[in-house]
Amino acid sequence: MKLLLVVLSLLLGAAQCSGEGCGGYPSNDPCLPGGVWDTVLKRCTGIDSQPCYQCYSGDYCKTKEDPLQCKLASVGGNPVYLSEYWTGGHSTEAEPCTQTPGHYRPAYQGNHYSTKVEENIFPPLKEAILQLHKLTGNAETEGYFMVTGMGATMVIHSALAVISKRILQECSSSLEVCPTAVDVFAQAPYYPGYIFISSNCPNTRWNASADPNSPFTIEILTYPDNPSGVKRNPLVMDPSRVVMDMVYYWPMYTEINAKLDHPLMVFSSSKHGGLAGTRFGWGLVKDKDLAVGMLQVVDGIMLDFSIDVQLRVLNGLQVVLEEANKTQTHNFPFHEFGHEVISSRFKGVSDLFSSCPGLSLTNQLSSTGGYAWIMCSAGIMANGSCEQVLERVNLYGIEGSVFGAMDNYVRLSMLLPTVEFDTLFLKLKYLCSMLG
Repeated sequence: MKLLLVVLSLLLGAAQCSGEGCGGYPSNDPCLPGGVWDTVLKRCTGIDSQPCYQCYSGDYCKTKEDPLQCKLASVGGNPVYLSEYWTGGHSTEAEPCTQTPGHYRPAYQGNHYSTKVEENIFPPLKEAILQLHKLTGNAETEGYFMVTGMGATMVIHSALAVISKRILQECSSSLEVCPTAVDVFAQAPYYPGYIFISSNCPNTRWNASADPNSPFTIEILTYPDNPSGVKRNPLVMDPSRVVMDMVYYWPMYTEINAKLDHPLMVFSSSKHGGLAGTRFGWGLVKDKDLAVGMLQVVDGIMLDFSIDVQLRVLNGLQVVLEEANKTQTHNFPFHEFGHEVISSRFKGVSDLFSSCPGLSLTNQLSSTGGYAWIMCSAGIMANGSCEQVLERVNLYGIEGSVFGAMDNYVRLSMLLPTVEFDTLFLKLKYLCSMLG
C-alpha cells in the first residue's frame, strides 16, 4: 500500500510541496491574520470568495474592525479551521499538493451503469479510506462496498432513491394499497438539508412527523447530531430503512467509543479533511444490490466521478496516514489538532456560560459535534428568539426552528477560522456582560 502511494505521488507530481509552499503559497502569508493568500487569484481572500475574513478589511486584510460593531455570521458548515493545520505549521509533513499532468487519465473514469461496484473508485483512494477507518476505529469496513458521490449529500440522495424504490416495488408486488411516496424524517433537532434532499428525490417526501413504525418510512440519523452533538439511536427498527449520516463521527468532534457496523454509513472529506469545496463523500454499504443501485443513481447524475477530485482527497489522506504511521501508537496528529481546537472552543464557551445569565450551552463536551447548540431563557428573549438575543452584539446564528426545534435555541458554528472564532468569543463575552 505504502509503495503504491509513493509511486503514484511521483507519477502525478502530487508529492508534498516545499519552498514557497503548495501551489505557490507563500511561506510568510502577507494576508494573515485577516485573510489568506489566494495562489490563483493572486490576492487576499476570506471564505466564500469574500475579500477578507469577517471583521477584517483593507489592504492585505490588515484593518481589524471593532469586534463589537462588526457583523459576524456563524451560520455555515465550512470546516475552515482544519486548513490551519497546514498553514500554521502544525504538521510534521509538508502541505499536500496535487499537480495532475494533462495527459493523466483523460478518459471517463467510471464503469457506466456497471454492476462492478468494487471498481467505482480509484483503487489507491479506496485503500487509503479503508486504512483511515481501520486506524481510527470508527466504522467496520470488512464485508462492505464503497459508493462515492459529490459530498455526503449525493450519497444520501442515491440511498434514498434506491431504498424508496425498493419499498414501493415490494408493496406493489404484494397487491397492497401503496402510498405515492415514502416518508423521510430525522429526529429533531435535525440537519435542515435533509428536507431539500428528500423533497428532490424520486419517490420520497419529507415528513418531520412520520411514523417510524410504518414500513413506508425512512430515517436519516446524524451521528453525532448536527446541531446538538448528541449520539442517538434510530427510531426505525428496520436497519435497511435507516441512513446513518456519520460525517461528524471523527475524533475532532466526538469520542470514538465504538466501531459502528450499520448497514449504510455515510462520510465525507468535508468534515474530516476540511475539503468542503472538493465535494467528495463515500458510503459504506453492506447490501451489494443497494450499493449497485446507488452507484447507478450517481452515474446517472454525473456520468463519472472526477479523477482530479479523487486525487486531491487521496493526496491529503496520504499525508495524514503517513504522519499516523510514524507514531508508535498510530494516532493521527491531524485528528489531535482538530480535537484540540474544537474541544478548547467548546470549553471556553461552556466556562463563559457557567456565569452568564440566561444563556446555556447544551452540548456535552465529550460529543460536541461541530456546532454550539445554545439555549436562551425566556427572561432574556423579550418575546423574540434566541437568535435575536445574539444580534444585540451583531452576532448571527441560525434559529432553532430551522432544525425542527423551538426558537429559544440557536446554532453557532465552531468550525470558523481562528480569527473569526476569537471575534465570536469576544461578542459572547460582551453579551454576557450586558445580560449581567
